[in-house]
Amino acid sequence: MLEADAYVNIPVLKTHAITYFTGALKNQWGCVPDHLDRLRHHRRISAMLSSIQRILKPKLILMDGTFAMEGRGPVAGQVRRLDVLLASPDPVALDATAMRLVRLDPKRARHVMLAAEDGLGHFDEAQIEVEGDWERCRTQFEPPPRDFANTAVYYFTPSDWFTKHILADDRVYYPIAKTVKLIRRTGVLGG
Repeated sequence: MLEADAYVNIPVLKTHAITYFTGALKNQWGCVPDHLDRLRHHRRISAMLSSIQRILKPKLILMDGTFAMEGRGPVAGQVRRLDVLLASPDPVALDATAMRLVRLDPKRARHVMLAAEDGLGHFDEAQIEVEGDWERCRTQFEPPPRDFANTAVYYFTPSDWFTKHILADDRVYYPIAKTVKLIRRTGVLGG
């Protein structure tokens, strides 16, 4: 990637249980080559996303909002058809604008705030020019809930043992994930 003439980032507009929102900046987390490293470093993800952006510098970001996801994203939320495509060379402006489009608070996405503070793009709505039928596309998304499972994973991911033997072992992870989904459906523990 570092030797390519141009890099185009193509994220999907989604909520995210750990980072609140996943878009231009968060999509680049997949460029961290080691799966275990991606899991292990989730507690440092906000700061690391700025570093990844500074290294990769996409020429253009095309955010696919044809089908987006709200609620318990990035994989277990509700799919919403928006039929929008957002584009910008500025990842911070694009993420902040996408959140405003679906009425999520951009200030809750720590990684976007940090990238703006690091000078990697525009955050202030007054500094961002939006073209297109904004009001026709505008909607309200359910934000991602935080619960016991999100909190536990966030707390334990720095542990190499937990990451390797729980999160990265499908024989262990999927039965636990199935149990967590069942508990969530009962509403016993909230979230």
